[in-house]
Amino acid sequence: MAQFPFFTVLIVEDDAVYQNGLRQVFAQLPGRWEVQAVADGAHALQVLAQSPHAFDLVLVDIGLPDMLGTQVIAAARQRFAEVPILVITVFQSERAFLDAVRAGANGYLLKNESALSLAHSIELVLQGQYPVS
Repeated sequence: MAQFPFFTVLIVEDDAVYQNGLRQVFAQLPGRWEVQAVADGAHALQVLAQSPHAFDLVLVDIGLPDMLGTQVIAAARQRFAEVPILVITVFQSERAFLDAVRAGANGYLLKNESALSLAHSIELVLQGQYPVS
């Protein structure tokens, strides 16, 4: 019997409905996904600091209630240099995109992407590519 790969994911998203939608996307992807979700930057920083192992993927919303998502991205990049980081946001500005990339993001997706498109982008970033909406 084939063993499915196991992945760990940190989702940093303050919208509970969207957070749940992201969980559903991971449930549809091949492999086994352990998803940990937090609703603000402070909790994300705490989880990153206390995690003994790198996550396989970090998804970060730019517009968090307590700080900019770019601060979380920079902290994740500093703690785990190789972790793929995807931004999921409503911000379509070039400045937000460039700030996220400078902080260490590997991709930048808009929240209006379909679940299928999001799943494809997750697969791409795990393969070392840089998906952008």
